[in-house]
Amino acid sequence: MKRILCLLLALVLLTPAVFAEGEDLTFRMESAYGNVGDTVTVTASVQNAPVCASYRVIFTYDTAALEVVEGKNVDTAGLFIINVNATYDGQKAVNALSADAKKVIEGDMELFTVTFKIISETEGTEGALLKIVHEEFFGADLTRMTPAIEEARIYVGDDGTAPDETPNETPDETPGETPTETPDDSTGEPTDDPVTDAPAEDTPTEEESKKPTGSWAVDEKNEEIIHVEEDGTTTTYVPEFPEDLQTNVPTKIPLKTEEGKDAGSITVEKDEEGSITVIEQELKSPTAEEPGAPGRIEWPVVLGVAGVLLSAALIALLVWFIAKKKRGEHHE
Repeated sequence: MKRILCLLLALVLLTPAVFAEGEDLTFRMESAYGNVGDTVTVTASVQNAPVCASYRVIFTYDTAALEVVEGKNVDTAGLFIINVNATYDGQKAVNALSADAKKVIEGDMELFTVTFKIISETEGTEGALLKIVHEEFFGADLTRMTPAIEEARIYVGDDGTAPDETPNETPDETPGETPTETPDDSTGEPTDDPVTDAPAEDTPTEEESKKPTGSWAVDEKNEEIIHVEEDGTTTTYVPEFPEDLQTNVPTKIPLKTEEGKDAGSITVEKDEEGSITVIEQELKSPTAEEPGAPGRIEWPVVLGVAGVLLSAALIALLVWFIAKKKRGEHHE
């Protein structure tokens, strides 16, 4: 477990290490083709890889044309996690990382897949770029290797390019018919609709507030779970997994801090291959007024101290009274 945590820490904090040549190591993402409304899957793989104990890859995508459906592990061994709701420099991104004490990858392997839904045509014929913004591969001794990168694009259209006729037909029909009909039928309504719709887009829904942030990783025995924020902050939680975690069934898992305090919960789902994915999170921030926190009056402590002082005063008064009485008897 300590070995895995070390590897994850190296991935998160980008620990400086001696760079290997890595001229033959290649990380590749295959391009895909489809039409609006289709789902397409992109496969990430490596070629000529030496023995790697951990890796991390982050790529951004065109959110105007693509929507992430899911990400899955393929051949990566050991601890693997993929966060399809990550962000990088303010852009939506996919963050995949894996670590194992022995071996994660070697030779030619498919690492993971990401499935997208095409929601819009792309501008021009270049397709939607899946831009790799961060990549790192580490050997068992934490030596970092630099692979050659082959990025992918998702093309819209049967032949891999956007059709030339479709853009011309759509503007002719839409602007000609829609604007003339809408103002004539309802002159007051169009003015109100944008006003009521705009706040709804800016206000995050309850589902959006529960979306996982950063990356989550579970150890082999399900005894610890690690949360890595996008800024590199790492937090370790103690989860309360059920003895039998069912496949493809969302399950709410209570979390505690390493000190045993309530830290909220996460909702996870296990696939057929045994990989656990966090689909919701409800974390609790540490409260400002915890027992013993500065500035908070602990009344049980105050009353206890007052009781001790009062008892001491009564004992002193009793001793003084007995001594005085004895002195009076002595004089008589």
